[in-house]
Amino acid sequence: MSLAIPNRFFWVGAGVVAGVGFILWRLFSLQFFYYSIYANQADEKAEGRSLGISKRGNIYLNDKNADSSLFPVAVNKDLYVVYAVPSLVTSPEISTKVLAGELKLEESAILPKLIKADDPYEPIASRVEEETAMRIKKLNMSGIGIAREKWRYYPSGSFFSHIVGFVGYRNDKKGGVYGVEGYYDDLLGGGNMEKIEKESGWQKNPSLKNEVSQTDSLDLVLSIDRNLQFYACNKLKEYVEKLEASGGNVIVMNPKNGAIWALCNYPTFDPNEYSKVGNPEVYNNMSIIGSYEPGSTFKVMTMAAALDSNALGPGSTYNDEGKIEIGPYTIKNVNPVPLGDVSMITVLEKSLNTGAIYAAKQAGFDSFRRYLEDFGFGAKTGIDLDYESSGDLSTLDRKSEIYLATASFGQGITVTPIQLLASYGAVANGGRLFRPYVVEQIVRGSDTVWQRQAQLVGQVISPRTAALLGGMLVTVIAGGQNKQASVQGYYLGGKTGTAQISDKTQKGYSEGGTIQSFVGFGPVDDPFFVMLTKIDEPKKSDFAGSSAAPLFGEIAKFLLEYYHVPK
Repeated sequence: MSLAIPNRFFWVGAGVVAGVGFILWRLFSLQFFYYSIYANQADEKAEGRSLGISKRGNIYLNDKNADSSLFPVAVNKDLYVVYAVPSLVTSPEISTKVLAGELKLEESAILPKLIKADDPYEPIASRVEEETAMRIKKLNMSGIGIAREKWRYYPSGSFFSHIVGFVGYRNDKKGGVYGVEGYYDDLLGGGNMEKIEKESGWQKNPSLKNEVSQTDSLDLVLSIDRNLQFYACNKLKEYVEKLEASGGNVIVMNPKNGAIWALCNYPTFDPNEYSKVGNPEVYNNMSIIGSYEPGSTFKVMTMAAALDSNALGPGSTYNDEGKIEIGPYTIKNVNPVPLGDVSMITVLEKSLNTGAIYAAKQAGFDSFRRYLEDFGFGAKTGIDLDYESSGDLSTLDRKSEIYLATASFGQGITVTPIQLLASYGAVANGGRLFRPYVVEQIVRGSDTVWQRQAQLVGQVISPRTAALLGGMLVTVIAGGQNKQASVQGYYLGGKTGTAQISDKTQKGYSEGGTIQSFVGFGPVDDPFFVMLTKIDEPKKSDFAGSSAAPLFGEIAKFLLEYYHVPK
């Protein structure tokens, strides 16, 4: 016997089934479909990360204390996003407490996201480590999920930030920004060798079996020494903080080939969290972009020009009256007491402005300007880091006696720390100026594709002049006010500079603040390193002899012992 079902009951039943089906489909779509949409449109800008970087090349440096193994400073890493589908969360309060504990977040940052009933997808946390993500997954909380993503990861945090840079956005285009990530972006992002093939200073591996293609993943190996970098950066931070300074720099280089062994700026930032930086100016690598008036460290360049042009010798003398008048201007020494007849050695040892002016005049305006340009001032060094500035020698275009005078002791012109370091490197290395660099190898797997070759910029001064100047700088440390830069048992040479800071709002210099620096090298008879230390606007130091000089001395002592440099 068959039963007839009234049409109205049929349609009611069909409606119930359809409604239940719709709800089930809706729940399914919320959990899966909407998530897939979000995963493809993730908030990369807000988090500052590239999701499609699985093939981006890694960046390493040699770890000299680990059997020449490579130490990673920029890699691609699987991290996780913890997310919620609020409509599926059955116990928002309980889930909030659990997630807050696992993710180390405030409950107030989680609960509002879990109770958004109409929100198909709500991210809770990004860049979550695998161990934490797996614990959350095992809890099987309703409406809570995890998703794996590729992120650019910097294992050492802030220690290499200004060298490496980060992966982010430049002109709305995703890629490397600042540092090595920016400079070698095309190569790291897809094996594009055009920049390398156009640059001199690289030697291709002749025994390479297969040519490089743009589908290859190429890695970079830096010249940076891991342990020296850690020591130098920690010391810089220590000095900046105890002297209540606004910032500072340390750069250490091999003067014989231009390899950078350490480069630190403070303040710094963590490239893993770069989007959380309050002031984006902290991204700037002030060692290569920060132009400043160098002060008395520049007297070494003035003396180099005068010595090399045979205008005078180390023993040449002039009559120091403690001050000099040029037109309406009066220029004084720090200690304006007249010293009478003094030698060029004393000029550097006592840092006499009047003596620097005398040496520049003896060299002559055109000769002085030419030597500065030969040393690389007024032009970029070509270091392989993104965003370098060239400094400014334009005041010398006027060929005025006052601008020659002020430039002779490092005022009225600007330089970058890397320029000043490289110029001292030339003095240390027999007058030979090398282009500084931070990447020494390009590798594909275990094969070296390209090897860095030292790039000689030019013979700026003669070996004799360099030797004479090196000897004069030894007396600056040993006999002057810079003994805190010394290391027992070693002959080091160097010079301090305490420079006024140009006022950005009006003509002249700002009151009070100074930039205090020291640049030196050693051992003088066979220089192993050249180093610049700089402390910006220290409140608890009046002169570089009590700030940058002792910082130099501490790092130099570590370096000489670490590398077992013979005394």
